[in-house]
Formats: sequence, C-alpha cells, structure tokens
Amino acid sequence: MVFEILRLRKEKEQATESLRKQAELIDLSPDAIIVKKSDDTITFWSKGAQKLYGWTKEEAVEKQTCSLLRTKSPEPFGEITLKLKRAGIWSGQLIHHTKDNRKVVVHSWWQSKLDAKGGIAEILESNVDMTERNRIQSKLEENACILEEYANQMEELANERAKQLNQAERLATIGQTAGMVGHDIRNPLQAIVGKLYLAKDEIYSLPDNAAKKSVLESITCIEENLYYIDKIIADLQDYTKPLKPSKEKVNIEKIIEEALLIVAIPINLEVSIVVEEGFPQFMADFSMLKRVLMNLIQNAVQAMPNGGKLKVNAERQDKQVCISVADTGEDIPEEVQSKLFTPLFTTKSKGQGFGLAVVKRLVEAQDGKISFQSQNQKGTTFIIHLPIN
Repeated sequence: MVFEILRLRKEKEQATESLRKQAELIDLSPDAIIVKKSDDTITFWSKGAQKLYGWTKEEAVEKQTCSLLRTKSPEPFGEITLKLKRAGIWSGQLIHHTKDNRKVVVHSWWQSKLDAKGGIAEILESNVDMTERNRIQSKLEENACILEEYANQMEELANERAKQLNQAERLATIGQTAGMVGHDIRNPLQAIVGKLYLAKDEIYSLPDNAAKKSVLESITCIEENLYYIDKIIADLQDYTKPLKPSKEKVNIEKIIEEALLIVAIPINLEVSIVVEEGFPQFMADFSMLKRVLMNLIQNAVQAMPNGGKLKVNAERQDKQVCISVADTGEDIPEEVQSKLFTPLFTTKSKGQGFGLAVVKRLVEAQDGKISFQSQNQKGTTFIIHLPIN
C-alpha cells in the first residue's frame, strides 16, 4: 500500500513537472495564449496574454474570457461551439478590450479538446494583435487610391490635350505637361515610396502568418502601380528633353539582366535569352539601351496575358549588333502598324502612347534603327540595329 502511494505521488510530481515545462514553453511565444473550460472559464493565461491585455495570470485565471475581455465576435458563439465540436478548430477576427480599456483587434485561433462523451472539455485559444497591421494595411490601401487617382488624372489630362491640339501643338504641350508631371506628381510619389519602404521594413519584422502575407501582397500591388506611374513620367520626359547619349563599351548580357529584373514577369511566361557566342562589347549608352529593352519587354508581357514565350536574342551582323525582343501574343493589326511609333497613339485601353515613340527616339539617338515584324498567331518581334563602334 505504501509503495502504491509513493508511486502515485511520483506520477503526480512528474505530471506537474511536465505541465510546468509546457507552460514555460508556451510563455516563450509572443502570442496571447489562453486555455479555458467549456464554460469560458480561464485556466491558463500566458505571458503573451498578460503583455497584450494587461491583466496578470492571478487576475485572469478563473474569470470568463468574454466577460474579462468584452469580446465581440463576427458570428454567434453558439455557431463557433458547433464548429469546434465538428472540426475541432475555428479561426477569425475578434475585438477585445484591454485592462486600460484600449480596443484591440486580434486574429484568433481556437482548438478544442473533447471529452469521452464528445463534449468540449477544454479550448486552447491563441490570439495575435492585428490592430497595428490593420492600420498599416488601411494606410497602404489609401496610398493605392492616391496612386490610382494620380494615374487617372494623367490620362484625363493627356486625352483632353490630345483632342484639342493638332500634332505640332501636341508636341509643345507634351513639354509643358512633362514639367508639370515632374513637379506635381514626383514629389508626392517620392513621399509614398518612402512611407512604403518604412511600412515594408516594419512588416518584415512581424511573425509569419496569413495576415502578414496579405499585407505584403498589397504592397506588391502598390509597387506595381508605382512602377507604372514612374514609367509615365519617364516616358514624357524622355520624349521631350534633348538626348545626349553617353556612349561607352557595354555588355549586352548585363543590360538584358537588369531590364528583366525591373519588369515583373508573370509565372505563366517562358523566358529565353540567347546571346550569340563571341558577341562583342559595343559602344552604346547603357541607361538608354536598358530603357529601350525595359519598354519592349513590358510590351511583350502585356501582349501575352494568358501566357506564352518571351525571347530576347542578340547577334552580330557585319558591323552592327542586332537585338530582338519577341513574343507569342496577339499580332499587331495591319491598319495600325504605320502609326505604331507615333506619339499619343496607343492600342491599349490604359496608356498614353509614348512607350514606343520613346523607344524609337532612344535608339535613333544612338545612331541605330528599330523595326518590327508581326504575324497572325505567331506574335510580334521588335528588332534593334546599332553600330558596333
């Protein structure tokens, strides 16, 4: 009998020690972790919960979470209980209140432990503070609206001027518009870029979860809009300002690589780069040629919304280099081919019609020529010829 009592006492001590170690491990988590009975009575309150809500373990244990935290849920607790019985888990956003009456939004994960009769014996609740992340995401969405508004204003301005002026007057107006764009849009654009960088840096420091992934996806969308607006500004200014190429020996592989890094390539596109063996270094303006390839690659990507093949080739032809960008998207209709390099002409629903006009100007400024071939069901290829020396 004495041995049985000693054995039971030892087992109890071991179980107590095991629970103590588990509690210590749970306390290492920054999340607010709560264990409660089926009647919502708290039996465990982690250090993360104390930090988030303000109540100590002694103050919280034996209280009911809904009463203590004044919980507000998007769905009735009865429905949550049914889901816990059926699936064993539930997750969603809840509104809680801290000890100092501060409202916090949390993403909550619940896991139930059932008893022998299938009822809920215990619930493990893990809460992550979403208040600051939701504020950041709201700010990002607000910035996205500002970016869209700037883009729409740009398009409206270009369309209005295009209708009112003839070709000669248009070119003069483009110069005025470019100055306005540089001053009135680039300043707020730089402010948004700065805020976006700080927000992105802050988000990367947060624990990995679904909410963090969602916010980062929003940032990616905003970055794409930033690139689009910056491209509008650069096209306008490149078309109107005097061009003075700074020629130097360039490496075509490096130029292609940098251009592809800037343009977002969808996963449904197959990209191939073929540079002829022994392709020489040649004299060109590195930045100008990169802009040319960026524009042509971007056009090729937009021509293949459902996927396809993007090919960038470079080869030597006598005393010239030949660089081509080809896509397998829709061909260019014959009736618009003669206007393709004309400023303010575009076949896209969204755009100002400067992209290819700028490309032609940048190529010709380096004593080169650009042409294209477009065939039905085969896509379009743009070909650049530049002198080696």
